[in-house]
Amino acid sequence: MAFPHPNDVAISFQATAETLRTIHIFDENTTFPNVVALGHQTLKAENYRNTENVSRHLIATAEKGEDVSVLINELLTFQSLDGGFGETASFDGTILNTAFALEALAITEASKDEQIEQALIFLANRQNLDGSFILNSANENSIYVTALAAIALQRFLSKVQVANLVEKSNQYLLSQINQAQSITDWELALILLSVASTTADTSLYKPAAQTLRSHQNINGLWDNDVYITALALRALNYVQHLQFPTDLNKGTLTGQVLDDDTGFPLAKVTVLLEAADAIQTLTESGGTYTFSGIDPGTYTLKYQLTGYYNSASCQPCC
Repeated sequence: MAFPHPNDVAISFQATAETLRTIHIFDENTTFPNVVALGHQTLKAENYRNTENVSRHLIATAEKGEDVSVLINELLTFQSLDGGFGETASFDGTILNTAFALEALAITEASKDEQIEQALIFLANRQNLDGSFILNSANENSIYVTALAAIALQRFLSKVQVANLVEKSNQYLLSQINQAQSITDWELALILLSVASTTADTSLYKPAAQTLRSHQNINGLWDNDVYITALALRALNYVQHLQFPTDLNKGTLTGQVLDDDTGFPLAKVTVLLEAADAIQTLTESGGTYTFSGIDPGTYTLKYQLTGYYNSASCQPCC
């Protein structure tokens, strides 16, 4: 079962993937179990395996909590020698496909540092002076491509120079908000998904959120379009529940705790970051932890879990 509509701007696969993602974000998987199950069947049954489709399938599967190792390996076969991801394994890299791949790899917490670094360099070398990205040399600056690239790049703010790329892209996207009457609802939604998390001054994007909200039809849809509605709901929910924007001068420190003997990830490990104001967190089910909004530098981390000896390590940030 897909989520198409004859007049949708997107194909049924894209509409289905966006719908599943929105249902997941609203934590409504148990409310619509049959719809979710049929949607995942649709993604799995898709015969055309390109970077966008595999990336969308990978994200949906990861958010469902299932193993994605096979999908990750399939996605990596689409990375070309230039570092970017192409349509398939036989194509040169493109900005759009690289953005899709990077977000998928980030969401799944795939430990593919070398491939990710190559993809980030690919995007960095193709950003225009005004911060925008284009689909290809025959096209003008694109809100769609720029927003997707910026959203993907924000997953890697701890990497060198990525914050500068994101800041330039979001400045370009914010400049497009002044033309809100001439851009589409799905472009507005993508702008909000990109700029809100790194823009401290909410007045710069709130008019766009208000405009997008006002375009909702009486039947609850945007433009009677499944894809646009899923994007709009996700963007407005994101803006509404954003607690604070990311400071691009700060960094994010991430890691994973494994059992030395088995190599298995350890959940619920207390990780203490020693700083002027010490902070701590617990590892998630995959053994991963994240500290956000910290100053660049090298930090001592201490690990505690009942049944294990305490340990410590030094980790650089930014």
